[in-house]
Amino acid sequence: MTHTLQQHLSRLDEHSHRSAYLLSTSDNFTPRKLNKALRERMRLMSSVSQYISVWAKIDGGFLFLVSGPLVVTEIAFSFLSEYRATGGYTESLLYRGTARKLFRDVVQSQLVGHVQSGRSYGASR
Repeated sequence: MTHTLQQHLSRLDEHSHRSAYLLSTSDNFTPRKLNKALRERMRLMSSVSQYISVWAKIDGGFLFLVSGPLVVTEIAFSFLSEYRATGGYTESLLYRGTARKLFRDVVQSQLVGHVQSGRSYGASR
């Protein structure tokens, strides 16, 4: 079943904490590899297994979103800072917190003019 980006984004509301990053990428960046490495880090550092990550290719890089309990957003923040050397990106933190409306506003402002080309992914764990 193929989900639209909006369906993935709506799932981010299932959890209390959210973070949004803009990843400025190099040519060798692969979001699937990033999600796989993040999933492994979550498994090693926490017993929390329920979180959602979504990415979309936008002008200027990739929009990477994570939603889950507080520990998940903290692990994601730490992970993205450490993984950048091998991941082929630089990250800009756009939002980290619990306010749903503010999070949606930040995400929608990044998606202005976005036309889905190919697939955007959501990963639930």
